[in-house]
Amino acid sequence: MKKITTVISIVCLLASANSEKLFAQAGGTTGNWNLRGNTTTNASTNFMGTIDSVDVNLRTHNINRITIKGNGNIGIGKTPTTKLDVNGGIKGTGINVTGTVVANGGTSTNWNLAFGWGNHATQGYLKTESDPQVGINTTNYVSKWDGTALSSSNIYTNGTFTGINTTTSIGSGSFTVQSPNTSGYGGMYLNQNGTNCLPFYGYAVNGGSSVWTYLNQANGNWNVYNNGDRLTIANTGKVGIGTTTPIAKLHVFGGDAYINAVNVGNGAGGFYSNTVLGGETMMANTGNNSSTAIGYQVLKQNTTGNNNSALGSGAMYFNTTGSFNTALGVQALLSNLNGTANTAAGFFSLAGNTTGSANTAFGEQSLKNNSTGFQNTSVGKNTMVNTTTGAYNTALGYNTGPSGSTLFNTTCVGIDATATASNSVRLGNTFVTSIGGQVGWTTLSDGRFKQNVKEDVPGLDFINKLRPVTYQVNREAIDNYTGVSASRANGGESNGKSLSGEKMSEVTTGFIAQEVEKAANEVGFNFSGVDKPKNDKDYYGLRYDEFTVPLVKSVQELSKQLTSKDDQINELQAQVSMLMEQMKKIQNCVAQQCPDVLEENANAKLINAETTKLTLDQNSPNPFSIQTTISYSLPATVSNATINVFSINGQMIKSFQINSGGNGQVILDAQNLESGSYQYVLIVDGKKVDSKTMMIVR
Repeated sequence: MKKITTVISIVCLLASANSEKLFAQAGGTTGNWNLRGNTTTNASTNFMGTIDSVDVNLRTHNINRITIKGNGNIGIGKTPTTKLDVNGGIKGTGINVTGTVVANGGTSTNWNLAFGWGNHATQGYLKTESDPQVGINTTNYVSKWDGTALSSSNIYTNGTFTGINTTTSIGSGSFTVQSPNTSGYGGMYLNQNGTNCLPFYGYAVNGGSSVWTYLNQANGNWNVYNNGDRLTIANTGKVGIGTTTPIAKLHVFGGDAYINAVNVGNGAGGFYSNTVLGGETMMANTGNNSSTAIGYQVLKQNTTGNNNSALGSGAMYFNTTGSFNTALGVQALLSNLNGTANTAAGFFSLAGNTTGSANTAFGEQSLKNNSTGFQNTSVGKNTMVNTTTGAYNTALGYNTGPSGSTLFNTTCVGIDATATASNSVRLGNTFVTSIGGQVGWTTLSDGRFKQNVKEDVPGLDFINKLRPVTYQVNREAIDNYTGVSASRANGGESNGKSLSGEKMSEVTTGFIAQEVEKAANEVGFNFSGVDKPKNDKDYYGLRYDEFTVPLVKSVQELSKQLTSKDDQINELQAQVSMLMEQMKKIQNCVAQQCPDVLEENANAKLINAETTKLTLDQNSPNPFSIQTTISYSLPATVSNATINVFSINGQMIKSFQINSGGNGQVILDAQNLESGSYQYVLIVDGKKVDSKTMMIVR
């Protein structure tokens, strides 16, 4: 305690007005104490007071005002019981107090005030007695100086509890602070009684919630509690939000983290199977749907769409219920609403897709305008950019794909390869000069699947109308016509480079498609070798391998003509031989004067006339694979004829017996015969009349 030093100077004018002496020195020693001051004094021998134990009283108006007890206690207005005992108020500055000061002597239980150590103060506390008598009248409140006098403060203490703005402790706390507002919100308390923790507590009385922070002495972790442990700072330096056992520098459990407008966690709803990293990401999600969203505004409007994976700012932004989609790249699958099973990789790839499904797009702006088209596959920058509702298309290479928005079932391979009609395949571009492989191109030609087979292919009539030419192709004109140039420009080639070459192609041999179409129409031939335009942006083409069929027919027609001429020659030769034989007989008869010459000559004329009615037609179809028909015509007088079929090595493999004349036909079944050339012969009455060649092809 501080020591209070009080210097009291008392001047009593006891002598006469002219006297300057107050009293003599103690012990009868001569000398007086001068009222006007003394010199050469000694503190050990010169003093005012007594040398015995008798009290000293100072009076005014014959009333004791100051009493100095023999034990050293000083009383002002009363008999002292302490070092300084004052009956009344004390006013002054620079007062130092040491030890115990008690107002009103501490003899009453009311209105007392004590500072420090002693009978009336609890050790280590600032204590108010019941009756301090220092200008206040409030029990157990610490006084405050208001500039004029002491008054009651908002600090309450009863020896075991101290409160600010409250007289009631929270729990077992020894110190409580409460907000001074009338609603009673807010506050804190310090609790030293817990076994494992030392909380610093905040609360809201009317709000009904409890918030505190405390040190868990069992594990050394610092926790913040708000209706449950919300934040934990472990003694290892790891921080847990929503968990008291963090396993990383920052461990967030039970919700998302939002850092500089970047959301990290499970997205709206906090569903555990979702993974979210980015600002405004999966904000509308309502389901536990196993989706992953990384980037700003990724899957922002998704509600129940599930099993989606999106990476890149704005990827799958508008998706709501679409599922099983994968989007990699800024604004990939941007507009998708409920399309499913789409895969997009690259800036703005499949960006316009809304309900289309099962599309695959790899490359910047690949399939960017597709809306409802489905089962399209597009690989390469700027591929299939024209497609909106088309389906079943495949494009591989830069700036490739169908030229129209609704085309379907097209395949385009190679830079600038463009399909101008549905159900078409395009390999390469206008600068390609060679397409090849080790073997020739195979076309389906299985008789088991061919129906409505007809032998209506013209030969020489069609071939003779064709005009073989040489020509050059204007590559630039084709690219402009099909939209390749415009598509390439819209693709925004960053380095300004695109495939280029000579404007005109090399000299090529072939036909003009329009002329071939006209020639076929003139002979009534529906020629599949002409690839006609399917729309106003398509162009003519020729399938040169199809020309083989009318060429074969032409060769067959020439062969038949040659065979017919051979028959005519053979017939003439036979007639010449017969005439020569007749001439020989005539000569012999003339020489021998034979009478039956006229009769033989008549019979010869009859046989010759009958012979002219014998015919053997070319088999049809020829070539053939399964069956063919052989037609013939015989005179009515013939009673014995056969048609024999021989292999190329002369072995007879089939014989057809003919028992009457007239017109007829036989059918040859070739299922058990090998491919190759065969000959069939007409024999009448034991003589060879005619023969033909046929071919089996499989």
